Amino acid sequence: MTECVCCSGLRSEECCERFLSGSFVPTTPEELMRSRYAAYVTEDAEYLLATWSPKSRPKTITFESCRWLGLNVKNRSTIEESGNEGYVHFVARYKVSGKAFRIEENSYFVRDNNRWFYVSERGDKN
Repeated sequence: MTECVCCSGLRSEECCERFLSGSFVPTTPEELMRSRYAAYVTEDAEYLLATWSPKSRPKTITFESCRWLGLNVKNRSTIEESGNEGYVHFVARYKVSGKAFRIEENSYFVRDNNRWFYVSERGDKN
């Protein structure tokens, strides 16, 4: 049994692997956020770009040579009343050249045609 890199406690094939392979589509902002973390770990730029809102998507993604250490979801999917906007507060830890870093973010997601997309951090709707 290989535990998923997103630290959900689930096996990879029951968690993010099914999204990264394209077999399933995330049904909540948290599932999308976790699968995007897994895509950063595996350097899957194609998945990251495909799950990024066209409103804020960069043209390309480059990866630093870093080692991801873990993900801690602080606040699970908070979905707005409309059902088409959501937030996930998380902390991700990583190392670059032996120096530890952490990202703490309150990510903003939107649902379009029954698919969730990452828009921005801190709920910036621009």
